[in-house]
Amino acid sequence: MLGLYDLIAPYLPFLSVLLSALFNYYIIIKKRLSWQGILIANVVFLSVMTLLGFPAYDFLSEIVVFLLDLIFKVFEALFINLWETAKDFGGFFGDIARDIWDWIKGIFS
Repeated sequence: MLGLYDLIAPYLPFLSVLLSALFNYYIIIKKRLSWQGILIANVVFLSVMTLLGFPAYDFLSEIVVFLLDLIFKVFEALFINLWETAKDFGGFFGDIARDIWDWIKGIFS
C-alpha cells in the first residue's frame, strides 16, 4: 500500500523550492524583515524542512557561494594584472604581489 509520502516523493524537490520561495516572499515582502531577520528565519525554515524530510533548497548558500566566486574572480583578475606588472619591475614588487596573492587565495579557499 502506497502512503502519502510515496505519492508525493517525486515532487518533493519542486515542493521544496515552491515552499522556500513562498516563505521568502512572505518574510521579505509581507513582513518586511531586516536582513538579520531574514537570515534567522531562513535558518529556522531550513532546519524545519530538514527535520520534516524535505530536500531543502538553500537559497542563502547559493547566493553566498555565487558572491564568493565573484569576489574571488575579481581579486584574481586584479592580482594577475598586478603580478604581470610586478614581473616587469621584478624583485621586491614581485615578492609583494606573490605574498598578497597567496594571502587572498588563503582567505577564499
